[in-house]
Amino acid sequence: MNTIIRNQKGLALITALLILLSLTVIGIVAVNSSNIETLITTNTKVSKQAFFLAEAGGQEAKETLRKRIIEQGSTLDDQINLVKGPDGILETADDLPFISKTLGPGSYSVKLTERSGPNVTLTSTGSGPLNSRAIVKLTVKVDVTPPQPSQTITTTKLHEAFGLGIVTKGNLKIHGTSDIKGSTHSNGNTELTGNTTVIGTVSAGGTIDAADSITQNPGAPKMTVPKVEESWLEELKKTAVAKGKAIFVNGVYNGHGDLGGKVIFADGDLTINGSIKNGAIVATGNVTINGSSQINDNGVIGTAIVATGDIKLNGSDDSYGAFWSNGSFVQNGKGRTLGMIVSQGDITKNGKFIFTANGKIESDYLPTITTTVTIPGTPGSNTFAVLGWKQG
Repeated sequence: MNTIIRNQKGLALITALLILLSLTVIGIVAVNSSNIETLITTNTKVSKQAFFLAEAGGQEAKETLRKRIIEQGSTLDDQINLVKGPDGILETADDLPFISKTLGPGSYSVKLTERSGPNVTLTSTGSGPLNSRAIVKLTVKVDVTPPQPSQTITTTKLHEAFGLGIVTKGNLKIHGTSDIKGSTHSNGNTELTGNTTVIGTVSAGGTIDAADSITQNPGAPKMTVPKVEESWLEELKKTAVAKGKAIFVNGVYNGHGDLGGKVIFADGDLTINGSIKNGAIVATGNVTINGSSQINDNGVIGTAIVATGDIKLNGSDDSYGAFWSNGSFVQNGKGRTLGMIVSQGDITKNGKFIFTANGKIESDYLPTITTTVTIPGTPGSNTFAVLGWKQG
């Protein structure tokens, strides 16, 4: 009996010890669990602190960049140049922070990264307690268009009548076989009889008598045909004299060759017997050319023949030039005419006529049109916008 009692006491002791051990283990587990929860809470807290620091840095950097560019007139390039390190390259180890600040136990530092045109990324790193760290990236667009003042553009070009080919305020009459490469216009009527070929358009303010194969435009609007004005002649004479470019002749010029940009002046009628180029022939009467006018060595027409009366071509050689008369234009010779013909009076050709329009002319002795155009200015524009946000 006593033995049974002693065995029961031993069992009770073991049971008590086991219970005590269990309670100890439970206590240890409870303490460890509490510590882990504390660590998790602490890590969560410091992580949030680092994130909020990074977010604060990004927002301050965004506002700083906006003020400097939009309000103070800086540029994105200027700001990037401020943070580039000695190597002059963005996003390398020696870059300087755009802004940085310490707040209590934490801090943030913002760098400019990922530049693409007007876009740049503000990469903000927040550092909190216990070495916590977070990164926030703001991509912003900085597009500044400065105001542009109004501009006045003045252009001077040859009168439009000299860009066509053959232009007359009167009538155009070609009665022989003709080969015309270029367009023609008469404010009056046009007659192209005989075997006529035209590569271009024939237009007239009046009627057109020509082969059906020719492109025709009868009843066309009348064109402004410039007139050789006395005031223009006087101004040309003064300019030529001042530059040492004036040659005064009395009725006849027998010279040959390159005029060197000079102007042959005649009061009254003038007859040219030589072959000339690169200059001008100006007469206050009729001009008769028994020789020829030649093209410049560079292939550009540099000769202008100007008359307040008629212009007559009698030679058999080719004549290159810009022919401008207040009277009529008559070609009696057999040579080709290349360049442009502008006449206040009728243009007449009774025999074979070969004409090729050539708008390549360099001459200071033809009428020009000056056009002034004002381009309005613009007030300029500023765009500063957040294009994207991400963490990490």
